[in-house]
Amino acid sequence: MNFLHPVRKLTEKVRRGARITRRYDVAQTPYRRLLASVLPRKTERQLTFRWAAVHPLRLKLEIESAQRTLAERGVRPVIAHPLRSEEL
Repeated sequence: MNFLHPVRKLTEKVRRGARITRRYDVAQTPYRRLLASVLPRKTERQLTFRWAAVHPLRLKLEIESAQRTLAERGVRPVIAHPLRSEEL
């Protein structure tokens, strides 16, 4: 998901007394930031192929499926011990 999620980076933080002013750059995905930096051609091609292989909807559905599986496995039914219920 980080590959697709745009983020604004803090560029400047100025304190004037008790007040703090923050300035941010334009929101970009980590992929776009990497392409804007200095990268070897081979790495840039690998990233481009990886970007083309990412399907946001399929990725979202896979994540939701994994979350459901975790939730199902994390909740266990409470089983009352038969001897304890008789003792009460």
